[in-house]
Formats: sequence, C-alpha cells, structure tokens
Amino acid sequence: MNILPKFTYLFQCLPINVPKSFFKELNKLITSFIWQKKNPRVKLSSLQAPYSRGGLNLPNFRNYYLASQYRSILIWLYAERSEVRWVPIEQYEVNPISLKDVPFLGTKKCLSKLTNNSIILNTFRAWQESHSLLKINISFLRRTPLWGNPDLSHHISDSILRGWKDRNIRTVADLYNNDTFIDFQQLKEKFKLPDQNFFKFLQIRDWIKEKTKGTFPEIPKESPFETHLCTKPWKSIKGIVSSIYTIINEKLPDYNKTSLKRKWEADLGYVYEEVEWYHLMEQAQTMLISTNHRQMQFNIFHRTYYTPYRLHKIDINYSPKCLRCKVIDGDLLHMLWNCPVIEEFWRRTTEIISRVIGIQVEMDPKLWILGDIDSINVDYHKKYFILLANTRVCS
Repeated sequence: MNILPKFTYLFQCLPINVPKSFFKELNKLITSFIWQKKNPRVKLSSLQAPYSRGGLNLPNFRNYYLASQYRSILIWLYAERSEVRWVPIEQYEVNPISLKDVPFLGTKKCLSKLTNNSIILNTFRAWQESHSLLKINISFLRRTPLWGNPDLSHHISDSILRGWKDRNIRTVADLYNNDTFIDFQQLKEKFKLPDQNFFKFLQIRDWIKEKTKGTFPEIPKESPFETHLCTKPWKSIKGIVSSIYTIINEKLPDYNKTSLKRKWEADLGYVYEEVEWYHLMEQAQTMLISTNHRQMQFNIFHRTYYTPYRLHKIDINYSPKCLRCKVIDGDLLHMLWNCPVIEEFWRRTTEIISRVIGIQVEMDPKLWILGDIDSINVDYHKKYFILLANTRVCS
C-alpha cells in the first residue's frame, strides 16, 4: 500500500494529536475500497491482524500513528547523547526531572504539573494509549523517578531525596535487589547512606507500597515497550516505528480471538494448541507465493464462503441442502470435504500426491482443507508441494 509511507512521514514530522475520529473515517474509506462498497464479509480488524492471528497484515493507521511517536520517546530516553536540536528545549520544559524520566511518570496529570507543552503531552499520550491498547497499567513502573517526581508530596521530595539522586538512587528500581524491595541496612551499605535517612526510607517505602498494592515487595513488571526501548542497545532511531508497531500487533488482545479456532475444532473433532493454531495461520500466508492461493486459504480459515446452509439462515426460502448430493445440509465442511459426491475426488488426489512424494498421505481434512502439513514427516520441499497442490485442487 503506497499511501502508508506518506502517512507515517506526516505522523513522524507533525507532533500533533490526531483524533480518533480521523482514523475512524479513514477506516471507513479503506473498507469501502476493499469491498467495493458492498457489505464486508470480514471485519477490518481481522484483515489488520498479523498472519499468525489469521489476518492479512493490512496496515492499522492508528497503531502506526502511535508507533511513530516512539521516535521522540526513544530520543528522550537517550537525550544525554542526542544531538537533536529540540532536546534542550523540551528538557527545559520538564525541569527538574530528566527527559528520560518523562515516560515513567505514570499519568498525564502528573506530567501536567511540570509542563503544559502540548508536544510533550501529546507524545506522552501516545505512550499511554499504546499501553492501554494492550490493557497494561503503567501508572507505576520500575523506572519511575524519585527526585523531582510531582507525584511525591513536598515533605517527601526534599533535599535528602536530592542527596539520594547524587548517590545514584534515581528510580524505584534502585530500591530493589533481585526483584525484591531491600531493607534500609542493605540500602545504607550499598549507597553509603547515613542513619538519619531511615525516616526518608520509610516514607518512600510507604509510597511504593501504596502504588503497588498486592504485589509489594516484588518489583513492578516491565511493559513490553519499556523492555524494548530500555534494554536494546539503540545506535539510531532507525527501525523504531516498525518494531513498536509489531509489538502492538502481536500483543493486541483484539486479535486473539478464539471463535474461529473453536468452530474448526468442532468441525474437525481435533483440539489445536494455541501455538499450533497460530503457526497454521501464519504458514498459510508465508509459505505460499501466489496471492490468489493465500487469499483462498484466508477465506477458508475465516469461513467467508456463502454455503447453502448459511444462505438458508439469511433467507428461509433458500434450501439448506447441498447443491451436489441434495440430501445433507450444505455447511462449509460438507461442501469442502464430507459430501459423498466429492469423496472420490479427494481419494484420487490423495493417491496421486502419495505417489509423487513417495509416502502414503492420509485423507485428512486438517491436511487438505486447512493445510496442516506439520503432521507429515517429509522434508520442506515436499511439504511445500503438498500445500501448493492443496491450494490448486481447491481453487
């Protein structure tokens, strides 16, 4: 899709908030174009899902917009060695904390106490919304700063806490050892603190307890974005947008739908492991070169075909019986496999393929309908041949 680079260029260059209504209208136009103004048979979100979730990797422009804002977030995190000219301006806006601490302030309300800069607030909003899409709570993270944090009251954030920063106690994570909150004696020995800091330690500990109800003394979990940005050795911002978009797409709960899986399991009398099912859907789109064959497998997985049984549910005047045998209700599996009229076709197909590859292949709808070739103990090229033959005989 040649319009995607044009949009991502604008998303990265214009630091403004793009309302959800814009993307809603854009999705309507895309849906209308794909289905030629007819009623869509598959939801747009299903088309936008990654291959492993049964989709076609159609770009999700809203998610690309959110991912584009991570260029600025990555620059924040490595601001100390960045030569980008706007960094000193935004650093001045958020004093006394560092730019690299901004994503970990937890809430927009907290950040608003430091700055009302719309560009900074918009970038932070994208950080929040991307986590919200994945249903991840980031109100309190392990890299939450201590000194200068507006969430701390003035009687806690005092000169003693400033002294902690000078001794490299900067974030919540510095108060943990082996993912467990340390006691004052350990903290004192590690950072050479005086005994007079014990009361400050109790204040900070109570604040962290309040923020991590139910999990204290364990360290707050990292979000996938936090891990990706802070643990990978980034030498440039190249690739950040696509990698963040991939994380959103792979982990988005909206794509983890099990209804299709359950329907096929009921038809085939076989229960797939989640990993098996995801691999099966991805394989249908990555092993096949022909777009027609890939589209056909997508249609089968998503059961988009209007069978007699399905048409009967729409209009009771339409007969639900199979168009071939005219005896049994023509649901999807019957039309593709179970009908006695096409049984001979599948038997001959199986015999021919077995002779070509040199082993006996079973007449199994999991293999011939869904393309589940992993159950056959042959090399990659023969598996590819079976999958290709499968799509050819079904087309």
